[in-house]
Amino acid sequence: MQLQYLVDDGAVFYLNGKEIHRVNMKDRGSIRYTTRALSSVRDAELSGPIQLSGKDLKQGKNVFAVEVHQYSTNDSDLAFGASLGATVESLPDGIILNELMAANRGSVKNGDTNTDWIELYNPTSR
Repeated sequence: MQLQYLVDDGAVFYLNGKEIHRVNMKDRGSIRYTTRALSSVRDAELSGPIQLSGKDLKQGKNVFAVEVHQYSTNDSDLAFGASLGATVESLPDGIILNELMAANRGSVKNGDTNTDWIELYNPTSR
């Protein structure tokens, strides 16, 4: 799988309830909703693709979730965008699976309670 993101200030990424990546957060230990990002991000930039194992994908519905964390309690902005792609190079018995892509971009300001979500579906047992 390949992950790209744009985050202001920090984030923790999960696939099916298992943490798969952190950005601008402490390296180890549990993360709570009160955990602060390590530093403030002035101008968020798109990351290069990060290669992740697809071993946590399961047949059927998969849940890709992200927690975005601020550095300061008085931050007036938040930015988040992510793209998660998966490519299967070969499958047994001539099965072909097209590239799976999901992307969502958005931003919110303090007080905005709208949430966005994406549902991933893997129709194979791989």
